[in-house]
Amino acid sequence: MLNLGATTGGASDLASLSKEVLKNLNVRGNGRIQVYQDGESARVMWKRDKNFDSVCAKLTSMAPGGEGGTTVRLTGPVQFVRKLMGSWRLDIGDVVGLLGYDPEELQYVSDVLDGRRQLRGHDVRNRIAHLFIIRRTLWSLFRNLEVENEWLREQHSMLNGKRPMSLIVGGSMEDLLLAREYVESVAGLR
Repeated sequence: MLNLGATTGGASDLASLSKEVLKNLNVRGNGRIQVYQDGESARVMWKRDKNFDSVCAKLTSMAPGGEGGTTVRLTGPVQFVRKLMGSWRLDIGDVVGLLGYDPEELQYVSDVLDGRRQLRGHDVRNRIAHLFIIRRTLWSLFRNLEVENEWLREQHSMLNGKRPMSLIVGGSMEDLLLAREYVESVAGLR
């Protein structure tokens, strides 16, 4: 039985095994991989089975980019956006606006963040560069993520009662630039 919930050497590691890797592990012929978990340890065993090709197909399809797709390398800008999601407590819907995509492109953005698709567009790379500057400036001001997050979500009179975060995730490049200018002016850089 392939234990999809295994955490130690479990299915997430097995999902990326190719036929070449199985061959290098001296796994030949028909069979299946079984994961036995006992407390904190796990062991993997090979059992002969007539359904070897279907098991390999399932493992391949479970891998990111499976079903004929390829996993792409997570570029620096994508890695930054993923970290920004955690730092600023953003959900995927927020990131869609943050990157300037339409709500209908949520699946594409999700695929980019999971490494199944490449980031496309010159505008989005410029947005990420502005976001990097905003994040770096805020970090130099606050040095505390909780305070930074509170500040981003507060209404500011100099923004006509708007919240910097709502400007940042709103989707408009003008609003993103306004947020950047405001952050830089608060930091004394303008």
